[in-house]
Amino acid sequence: MRRSVSFALASVLASSMLVAGASTAQAAAFPVNPGPVVDGRPITGSGQNLPPIDESTYNVGPYMAPQVEAYYTGKAIQQDRADVALAAWRWVRDWVRANCGSTPEAVRACRATVVFDVDETLLNSYTYSVAQDPQFTFNPTTWNEYVAACDYAGIPQTRDLYNRFIKLGVYVALVSAGSKDNKPFMVKCLREHRIAGWDRYIMRGEASDDLSDAEWKALKRKGLVQKGHRIVASVGDQVSDMSYGHLLHGFLMPNTMYYLH
Repeated sequence: MRRSVSFALASVLASSMLVAGASTAQAAAFPVNPGPVVDGRPITGSGQNLPPIDESTYNVGPYMAPQVEAYYTGKAIQQDRADVALAAWRWVRDWVRANCGSTPEAVRACRATVVFDVDETLLNSYTYSVAQDPQFTFNPTTWNEYVAACDYAGIPQTRDLYNRFIKLGVYVALVSAGSKDNKPFMVKCLREHRIAGWDRYIMRGEASDDLSDAEWKALKRKGLVQKGHRIVASVGDQVSDMSYGHLLHGFLMPNTMYYLH
């Protein structure tokens, strides 16, 4: 992931309206509309995500720490993750049956593909954010130490979803804005959390271009499509994981800790 080191108080206050309702999360996944960046593609989520502010990446910071902690340590986030994962499974399964067939071999031949983000989608870094001083801020040095130690927690709902897709026969691509320098640590950590068997794992370099995360990820999805993949769904915790097309449906996992542009 690529998160800003600092946060602005105005950003925190502007996002607080959305975060404050986190402890009373919706009981099921539902359509969300983040605006024109999704290029008309349907997005399903729990509604527990931060809003864009002035086209910038930000961390929620300590002001809303009690509400964020209550959400992440309570039952609401577990239910939200389960609801979005179930919606993703049903939608992809039904699409694959209708367009590819019912056997893994037929699905594979169809080149049906699901793209997953990694941070806050397959692995959870809440323990990193809550331990920072101030809380819910970002420091590149402590972050790299956290990644190298694989201090992430797993997210059972998306791990199980991922493995169900593998058994279904779909291609799975991991597309992460995290630094390629950390890829060996991430591969090891994912496998420790029983996540393996992906077809592609694409990570971003630190100084390659001026694209936003949303633009960069769209470019990588476009590259997969040009190679014959049919991207049925993108599963991630940020709107930037499913912006600017090259997918059929986005599934937005909850994240009230930070926003990536």
